[in-house]
Amino acid sequence: PPNPPTTGGPGVAPAPTQALTTPVDFSSNTRWDGNMFDAIAASDVVLTSLSFHTAETNVLTVTVYTKPGTLLGSVYVPNRWRVLAKADVVGQGRNVLTDIPEAAFEQYGGGLAMRAGETHAIYVTVD
Repeated sequence: PPNPPTTGGPGVAPAPTQALTTPVDFSSNTRWDGNMFDAIAASDVVLTSLSFHTAETNVLTVTVYTKPGTLLGSVYVPNRWRVLAKADVVGQGRNVLTDIPEAAFEQYGGGLAMRAGETHAIYVTVD
């Protein structure tokens, strides 16, 4: 299989910086310590920051994990995942997104480079 692109690597030109968002529904009363989802690249992209929702307003340690392909079949298999970012952040509370800074991604390789059409599983969790 082809190697995934890397920042500055062959085959993927740096893209202009732009924010991509997905709708967030703040109405839920569920309480989880993380969220897993599949990200499918519509075009070549490098993921260098993320935001998440928490009701907390104190300092939290957030860790972002990733793996190539779908999360299906890998939810309970820790050795398939690698750390993409980790940082201490101050939770912004209900109905406000909490940012995971770019520096958190830089210390683990500078983000997640994806080619158009690729799927990568993402897991965001807090301690």
